Amino acid sequence: MAPRRPIGHAFAIWAGMSVVAAGMLTAPPAAADEDGASSLPTVGQCLDLPVEDLQASGFYAEPVVVECTRPHTFEVTRVEGLAESGDPFAYAAQSCSTLGVWNEVGVNRPVAGVVRDPLSVEPRFFGIQGPTPVLVCGAIALTMGQTGEREVAVLTRSMAELTARSRADLRYCSPGARGRKVVDVAVATSCGARPRWQVDALIVWTAFYDSYPGRTELRARAQRVCGPQARVLLPTRADWGAAPATTWCLTWYP
Repeated sequence: MAPRRPIGHAFAIWAGMSVVAAGMLTAPPAAADEDGASSLPTVGQCLDLPVEDLQASGFYAEPVVVECTRPHTFEVTRVEGLAESGDPFAYAAQSCSTLGVWNEVGVNRPVAGVVRDPLSVEPRFFGIQGPTPVLVCGAIALTMGQTGEREVAVLTRSMAELTARSRADLRYCSPGARGRKVVDVAVATSCGARPRWQVDALIVWTAFYDSYPGRTELRARAQRVCGPQARVLLPTRADWGAAPATTWCLTWYP
């Protein structure tokens, strides 16, 4: 595995609002350790979780809380009780929604339905076992790995306080030819490289339409927002109800 690379201080280093799902418990009171401090993470704290655990959500962990100025991989946005019956993570994706997590950490906030220069920040959630199991929601940042795929970044600042250089390293830039019909934004390249595809904007369609308006309407509005030369990746009707539908605005830099 590639070595952990800090991002954020002097050295720079991937959509609805949060919903309290029916049947979920309210957040339990934090247990206290022998020194009287809370043994559960709280909103705004930073955790040093193993990067291999953060490839996907829905695992159990014993998190280590660290100062956000020290190397960390996870920023807490919500803490609440896990469901005590059935699938404990059944409603977790609703509580830990992408737009909700972005809003909590202060990145990728849409203005009139459009996120300009989006950062590669994604939600993750995990559980803490105990007498009252706890769900922890939060955000991770993804940056270009040594293999060209996006990997979990190790930060040394909270996401709201990232430097301009750090934010540039978390932009969506991908290699490829101008004539490529599909651009895989999961494959990364430096935003200083040429040629490249770069995501200059992200459209959150729920700000414009309550229901799927049809591909022709989406394409026409996307071209107005993104510009006539941009490549746009449109959601399908099937995509519309699964999560807040979005469109990438991709620009070719030769």
